[in-house]
Amino acid sequence: MNAAEREQTESEIRALAERADAMAAVSLALGAYGAEILGYLLAVLRDELRAEDVYSDFAEDVVRGMPGFRFQSSIRTWLYTLARHACARHLSREKKRRMVALSAAPEVFDVAQGARTPTPPHARTAAREGIERLRKSLRPDDQTLLILRIDRDMAWIDIARILAGPDSSVDEEDLRGRSAKLRKRFERLKERLREMAHEEHIFGENEDA
Repeated sequence: MNAAEREQTESEIRALAERADAMAAVSLALGAYGAEILGYLLAVLRDELRAEDVYSDFAEDVVRGMPGFRFQSSIRTWLYTLARHACARHLSREKKRRMVALSAAPEVFDVAQGARTPTPPHARTAAREGIERLRKSLRPDDQTLLILRIDRDMAWIDIARILAGPDSSVDEEDLRGRSAKLRKRFERLKERLREMAHEEHIFGENEDA
């Protein structure tokens, strides 16, 4: 979807919402952006079933939230905000389940802790595959930042809104400040990926990330 098509879609969704036809607005929004949202979840979670489960939670959030959405951002930005929040909830639940399971068997916990040591580098792969693997090793929010900026080409102000969270009330000045910090964080992430790539010999001597 190009910029003009996206603008037209956003206008149609807003018109439906303003006519209080929330379900039609939800249907159009998910039809327009659902595939890229699911792609984002797959990139972060790296498991189709988990991504689909989170997508279901996300879709429920969209249905509940659409009647109260005030269009202070684009629908696309809002959807990514909800998707990130649904993903974070899922990861938090998973972490709690793992900790309960491990604490119930101390010997298993000890083995799991001992397994957290650096693994030998894999055989060299294509540079693109290697960088993708390194990106997947980052924290979910760092992956989100890279996906939104590099893969989705989002504006910094929209990325700031998404990472602020669906329940955050931030004004434009605050968003500009957050945007500046995110740009710096983005540059640090790129530098970190370059360093990781060279440590794992993903690039040749004359290549760079």
